[in-house]
This record gives sequence, C-alpha cells and structure tokens, in this order.
Amino acid sequence: MQTVHLMSSFTWRVVHVDQFEIVVVTDLDRGRSVTNDAAAVVAYIASQLGGLRSRPVIYRDTAGWYDGLGHDGWAFTGFYPIRAETDELAIGALALPGCTCPGYNPVTY
Repeated sequence: MQTVHLMSSFTWRVVHVDQFEIVVVTDLDRGRSVTNDAAAVVAYIASQLGGLRSRPVIYRDTAGWYDGLGHDGWAFTGFYPIRAETDELAIGALALPGCTCPGYNPVTY
C-alpha cells in the first residue's frame, strides 16, 4: 500500500444515488486547501476505498463551491468544473447529458 502524505484537512463520504456512488469531499480550510493538495487527497481516498473505480469525486472548496477532481481510479488527473453551490446541485450536474467528468462513466459503472 502506498503511503500518502496529506497536507490538507477534509472530510469525505460516499453518497449513493440510485445504483451509483459519488465521493463528496469537504475542505475544512486547515493546512493546504484540497485544491492545492488534490493529488494527495485523491490518492488517500483511493487507498481507503481500494480504488475509486468510476466513482466521480466532487469537492467543496474553501470558497464554498463544488467542482470535480478527475482521476484514473487511483491518481488525480485534473479538475473539472461544476461550479455548484450545494452538493445536491453538484451531484445533479453529474447526471446531465454531456457530462464529461474525468473518472466517471455511467455506462461502465
């Protein structure tokens, strides 16, 4: 198992929506932000879940906006915009036609 050195503080949970699972991360605004520690945050959560598979990962930043953390199942690959004010709106945005959220493919989930 890989050792992950986190520099940010956050909470995370898995939300079940129909047959899908979505990882929701909340930045606690202590230490580095989740935005600035995204690679470690994704690696840590992946290690805890035995891989992210095709679960999308969304996060609330220190300004209170929800966006996405792209991944390949284990490693951070980049951000994707959602710009939602609540986790409910962010989760709803994932179901919109044309959503191209890295690490999330509802067809193969």
